[in-house]
Amino acid sequence: MDDSWSQVPALVDGLNQPTELKRLLKERVQQAYMDLSRLRGPVHVPEDTWDMHRRLGGAHDLFKGYQAAFAEVVKLLKQIMEEELVEAVGEQDGIPNQGMTIPDPEGDIRLSRDEPITYAIDLDQLLAVLTDQVLKHIDDKMLSGYEACDTAIQVTAETLLSWGKFEPQVSKVRAYAATLARNGDDQAASIVSGAITQSNPYRGVKFERKQP
Repeated sequence: MDDSWSQVPALVDGLNQPTELKRLLKERVQQAYMDLSRLRGPVHVPEDTWDMHRRLGGAHDLFKGYQAAFAEVVKLLKQIMEEELVEAVGEQDGIPNQGMTIPDPEGDIRLSRDEPITYAIDLDQLLAVLTDQVLKHIDDKMLSGYEACDTAIQVTAETLLSWGKFEPQVSKVRAYAATLARNGDDQAASIVSGAITQSNPYRGVKFERKQP
């Protein structure tokens, strides 16, 4: 078989191993930054940082480009691995029939089907049972009138929350507040609107390149 595959890893022959390369790059960037900062001296006006930002932006673009290139190659390799697995074990509707382990002196390669477990819940079915249970609860307590309604709402809310996370949507809550206001209940609308709070957690500086 033609060993043209050796040309693939040869594309990065001049690079260090990934972990060592990462260490060297981080050290080089930090050292270069400290050297340039020392040569620049104190910052008196924003413009004093612009030369540094241009250098940082250029390096950001360079390594971001390599990141995207390597990510695309990894994606392609995974696609080819899947095709080879299908060749080896067959497929059903494009899905390999099984996984496979390939002995390798560098560490055995284990290929398996990526099949995360998902669940679907029939909400109508759950609500039907919940309704029945709430009515039984009211009958058992021999409640009536306002007390029965209050208990029914409380038990229903507690049960719904016990099923898992409840996260209302801002747009839907605002629409509900508007509906209350249209129905003449401005006080309730104000309380509902006041339940919405906005925060802007800081996640770092966003870098964008605007082409001239």
